[in-house]
Amino acid sequence: MLTTPILTSSALPPCPSHPTAFNNLAIQYALVGNLPPDSDLSFWVLPPLKTDGSAVGA
Repeated sequence: MLTTPILTSSALPPCPSHPTAFNNLAIQYALVGNLPPDSDLSFWVLPPLKTDGSAVGA
């Protein structure tokens, strides 16, 4: 399952002292009601790491 469909995004306001810098930052978060139940292990269990430290399938 991808997390993209359950994420909510909130744009941060521009910095008054630097209005043209970092003016497209946003915070992404998941609302608790949008998360799958704890019993959905396909979402909550992380894939194993390969020996180089990256995730399997990455």
